[in-house]
Amino acid sequence: MAKEKKLPYVLIMEDDCKPQENFKEIWPIIQEWLQKNPEKWDMYAGGNRYYSYHPNELSSIKPICSIDNTIKLYYTKFVSAQFYYLNSSAYDTIIEWEEDMNKNNSWIPIDIWPDVKKMRIITSVPFITVQEKDYSNIENTERDYTDGFYRNEEVLNTIENNIQC
Repeated sequence: MAKEKKLPYVLIMEDDCKPQENFKEIWPIIQEWLQKNPEKWDMYAGGNRYYSYHPNELSSIKPICSIDNTIKLYYTKFVSAQFYYLNSSAYDTIIEWEEDMNKNNSWIPIDIWPDVKKMRIITSVPFITVQEKDYSNIENTERDYTDGFYRNEEVLNTIENNIQC
């Protein structure tokens, strides 16, 4: 629908998305940067837990810049589709995911598809959202991934990012 309506961006917040205390203050700043730099990204994740599960892949983290020395932006890999902001450059890739699922009866979670397709994924530190304890359709049980988000945020904090936006 976003592609049909030619929307430049679309925000997806799942029902288990939990905004952090800093959300109202930080999200508008990040959103403004993203909208001024659409050529640099396909997807923004409000928080994710990839590196808490893949600590040997830190070389895939690339600093982009730091906004006012308080918000640091990084290119990262992605897991946990609870809050993501899509650039129109990502629409065809997301549509391809849905078509692939329907056509080939394969099931690659939306959490993994952006990395499979090598999308330009940006994550900020501090995280503005985490995933609340809830039922996981992927794992068919109730799961609490919150600690993975906090561990991942700590990992990203160890990557130097002094480039000013």
